[in-house]
Amino acid sequence: EIFVASLVAFSVSDNDFNGAIPTEIQYSTSLTFLSLTMNSLSGSVPSEIGKLTVLKKAFLDDAPLAGTIPTEMGELTALELLSMRYNSLIGSIPSEFGYLTSVTSLELDHNYLDGELPTELGDMSSLISFFFYYNKITGTL
Repeated sequence: EIFVASLVAFSVSDNDFNGAIPTEIQYSTSLTFLSLTMNSLSGSVPSEIGKLTVLKKAFLDDAPLAGTIPTEMGELTALELLSMRYNSLIGSIPSEFGYLTSVTSLELDHNYLDGELPTELGDMSSLISFFFYYNKITGTL
C-alpha cells in the first residue's frame, strides 16, 4: 500500500499511469504535495480527495480526468494551488470552492466546465490568479 498516513509528497508526473485515482489516497492524511500531471488516468477525481486536509499543492493537469469536480474539494482548506488544466472536466465550478481561502492560484482552463461562476469564489481571499479560459462558462463578470 503506497498511500500511507506518513506520505507527505506524491509526484508521478509525466509517466504513463492509467486507471482511476485510487480512493485509498484518502489515507495519506499527511500529504501536502500531489502531482499526477501528464499521465493516462481515467475516470473522475474521487470525492475522497477531500480528506487530504493538509494538502497545499495539487497538480492534476493533463491526466486526462473526466466527470465533475467533487464538492468535497471545498474541504481542502490548507490548499494554496490547485491546477486541473487540460482535462475533460464537466459541470459547474463548485460553490464550495469559496471555502478555499488559502488558494492563491486556481487553474481550471482547457476543460468543458459550464454554468456561471459561483459568487462564493469572491470568498477566496488569497486568490491572485484564476485561469478558466477554454471552458463554457456563461453569465456576467
